[in-house]
Amino acid sequence: MNEYMVVKAFEMLAQNPDLFNKISLPNLPTPTAGGHVFWSNLVGEDGEWRLQRNSFTQHYRILDPDDVRMAWGGIEAMNRIFKQIARF
Repeated sequence: MNEYMVVKAFEMLAQNPDLFNKISLPNLPTPTAGGHVFWSNLVGEDGEWRLQRNSFTQHYRILDPDDVRMAWGGIEAMNRIFKQIARF
């Protein structure tokens, strides 16, 4: 992805803020501290797959049972991905 495409993507998001809710952002599985301070569990509990919301930025993420971030982005995208994960 070149710089032009990145700039255009951010311009599109700035002009259409509701679009953010529908996308999942690029992710590298990243260990976390579990989100006990700035994150609210919307679905799941410690030791399970969890869908969380950040109290400051209001973005969402999915953590696996080992507190590794597996996806992040808007609520519609995270709900869709979480439902797929919950099936297995």
